[in-house]
Order: sequence, then C-alpha cells, then structure tokens
Amino acid sequence: VIGEATAAYKINQYNCSQSVELHSIQEALNTINQPDQPGNTIAICTDALQTINTIRDIHTKNQIAKNIQQKIHHLTSSITFIWVPSHSGIK
Repeated sequence: VIGEATAAYKINQYNCSQSVELHSIQEALNTINQPDQPGNTIAICTDALQTINTIRDIHTKNQIAKNIQQKIHHLTSSITFIWVPSHSGIK
C-alpha cells in the first residue's frame, strides 16, 4: 500500500519461500521507485527474518538480493526493514 494506492503482482516459477519473499520486496522497491522522492522514509514489513538477513549480507550469492541491494543503494529515500514475527500472540 502506497498512500491510497495498492499494487499486486503474480509470482510464478518460484519454489522456495525465500525467493518469493525476495521477489516481493524487489517489486515493492520497483513500485516506490516511481517516483523516488528525496528524504522519504519507507518501511517494508515482513515476517521473513531470513530474507532480511540475506538482503543485509554484503557477501550474498543470491542474485535477487543483490538486485535489491543495488536498488536500495540508488534510491534517495531511506529504506527500513521491519521484522514482524508471524503468528506472534495468536491463540
């Protein structure tokens, strides 16, 4: 959700959850990149802690994570990843 707009993407040909999570974050960055406003702070929330750690790893071999790192580097907005534990507190 960006302001009042929402975006949806169909993801196919991915068989591991981390690939799907990475692809989703990449699409989110593509969406916020149009247009990129200097000084914006953007929060991306996910329950995939491993995915956040893969993106933060400067030595990652994962190509999607490398693409995300490059996108973040070229944005003038500040990107913050927020880990939201899944099923936390659900009874």
